[in-house]
Amino acid sequence: MKFLNIPLRNLKRRPLRTAFTIIGISIAVSSVILLISMSRGIEKAWVNSLTERNVHMLGLGNETIEILTSTLDENLKTKIKSVQGVKNVSGELINLLRLKQGIHLIQRGWPKNSFLWSTVNLKEGDLLKPGDSNKVLIGQTVSRKLNVKTGDSITMLNKIFIVNGILAPAGTMNNSVVIFHLETLQKLINKKKKVTEFHIQLNQPDDLKKVNEIQSELNKSLQNIVFMQTKEVGEKNDVLIIFKNITWTTSLISLIVALFFILNTLLMSVSERTKEIGILNALGWSRNKIIIMIITEGIIISIIASIFGYILGVISLKWLVQLPRLDGFFEPEVSDYMFLEILLVTLFLGIVGSLYPALKAVRLNPVDALNQE
Repeated sequence: MKFLNIPLRNLKRRPLRTAFTIIGISIAVSSVILLISMSRGIEKAWVNSLTERNVHMLGLGNETIEILTSTLDENLKTKIKSVQGVKNVSGELINLLRLKQGIHLIQRGWPKNSFLWSTVNLKEGDLLKPGDSNKVLIGQTVSRKLNVKTGDSITMLNKIFIVNGILAPAGTMNNSVVIFHLETLQKLINKKKKVTEFHIQLNQPDDLKKVNEIQSELNKSLQNIVFMQTKEVGEKNDVLIIFKNITWTTSLISLIVALFFILNTLLMSVSERTKEIGILNALGWSRNKIIIMIITEGIIISIIASIFGYILGVISLKWLVQLPRLDGFFEPEVSDYMFLEILLVTLFLGIVGSLYPALKAVRLNPVDALNQE
């Protein structure tokens, strides 16, 4: 404990510099948490939106980069349904819309006989009937943002629709939707007989071997469509992959900046304590003990910065998800495991950033160090 008091005292010697170093590293750590949480949150929201609707497999155009650009013939459903092991198939048309109020929502069109209707949980109102071409279901987030309830009207793309029911899904993304009959949405956005994707239910979704066989058969028989299991949708979406790469690149830059904060602070500290280090050498301190002392200073800075950075990251994330343009499109994911990951990375940076100052300190000639003013 007495040894620990020495690096603590050294850091307190220049409190303002130490504080600014911790703040700089904390901001870097919080930005990493923010970026990674958003990346994972988008993927999580998408996967949860499918899982909640009991979808086991998804079919998209094989040249699709982003899901909204996928356009498929809805009649391909028959060929998909003919593959042994497939229980139900439903096309779905998706459109992302920005209303005049500046609110973003997801429009979804489902066939009248789709199994997806049976997965809907309603907070109030009723499901759409076959003839309800001018009616829609909306998520709770849409209801809150537009301040509408069952029986009220919504204007979308210059057409008026009546709210027939309000959804009560568990997932965030399904709360930001407006659901139409497929024919209604096709007509509304001029995509007659077209769908964005196919949702597939399997007879034996828990039999991984069987699922893989069905996936292989589907990909072989319909080569213009790529089929993926629900758990794979985030891993195989090009836009999410690009976003993840940007996230990790930006995070890496932030961590490198944090490394230089530590390096600069400890180098200055060693330079100011040249005579003190010479005295420790003269008193018989070993090289290893001096190295450990300086590395301990880097570790202390890293631990404090990790804690503050984590808190700042969580607060920033909670603020970010409340922004109107992001609300309802991703489920932020911050866990104790993530904190442990960040702590270990920051500790590594603390050790690496303090190595050079520590090695510089032990290379000092004791006599020269004692003569240093």
